Amino acid sequence: MEKILIVDDSKLMRKLIRGMVDEIPFLHSCELFEVEDGEKADELLGKEKIDLILLDWNMPKINGLEIAKKINSNAYENRPVIVMITSEAAKYNIIEALESGVNHYLVKPIVKKDLMEILKKI
Repeated sequence: MEKILIVDDSKLMRKLIRGMVDEIPFLHSCELFEVEDGEKADELLGKEKIDLILLDWNMPKINGLEIAKKINSNAYENRPVIVMITSEAAKYNIIEALESGVNHYLVKPIVKKDLMEILKKI
């Protein structure tokens, strides 16, 4: 992995996720991008070859599920791995996300250990 995009409308959540990513040794050489909504994520995905997207579901303008669907439809040059990080914990939400192209799903609040386990699998 070379480029990671963190997408969350909460500045505090972006900071928390970035802190976790920064503490994972095998990700130290990665370039990190952060945006606060799906519209900005859409713009960045059109310009940059992102390898991994850590994506919130509930955001203004374009939500995370819509971004996942767009990635899954091959709308961008590449297809990053998608880890949905959200407070949506219902089984039907998880199924909908996975059917929309999400590769992994974490329910907030997340801990570094859980994120690290997923990233090791990738």
